[in-house]
Amino acid sequence: NMVFDTDGVRITEMDPYQTCMVDMFLDKEKLEDYYCPKQVTIGISIPSLQKRLKNLGNNQVLTMYMTKDNISTLEIVFDSTDSTQQTEFGLDLMDLENDPDLAFPDDDYKLVLSITASEFKQICTTTKSIDTKQIKITYSKGVYVFSAKGLIGNLKITHLADNADADGEIYEGVFDLEKLSSFTKCASISKSDVKLYLGNDLPLICEYELSCGVLCLLLGMMDEL
Repeated sequence: NMVFDTDGVRITEMDPYQTCMVDMFLDKEKLEDYYCPKQVTIGISIPSLQKRLKNLGNNQVLTMYMTKDNISTLEIVFDSTDSTQQTEFGLDLMDLENDPDLAFPDDDYKLVLSITASEFKQICTTTKSIDTKQIKITYSKGVYVFSAKGLIGNLKITHLADNADADGEIYEGVFDLEKLSSFTKCASISKSDVKLYLGNDLPLICEYELSCGVLCLLLGMMDEL
């Protein structure tokens, strides 16, 4: 479900296994043009939308709209900035159940690591090279440690943090490496570093700043194998 309201566009969804969650908000103030006088919720097929958007070039402007006369179709328009060409699609909408209790958690995270998206991706790729399905992230005394035990050996990557924990508390979590690696694909649409929110007994949150909003990806903890 995509929710359009007077402030912008939001998508909040959880995977069927309830281990991953996405929360994306596009701020109307950062969009070129936006108009939505009242809240509207539409159900879309992500694979169908992706098939259309993958044809969008860097020199094209994307417009999405609905008309009062046809609320079952999302109109998608590509306008080229360097030519007079225009491409139009119609995406049939779906009637999806909306969970009113589904919301991004508001837990208080004391620890936030800001790391370049490329370095975060390299950490995940390097960890996968030892043939493992899990990665442990530990923070203690100003140092982050990314570690794993794989079928062909062990691995430890250390990263010095700018923020030192004043109370000396240790933060730690074990996460699904395959799913975490899929999060790194967001680097291509982010305008800055990725922020990792880590807390004991809390999901890991990866936050990417977009040119027109923010994208947060949540990954639940696992039991260490």
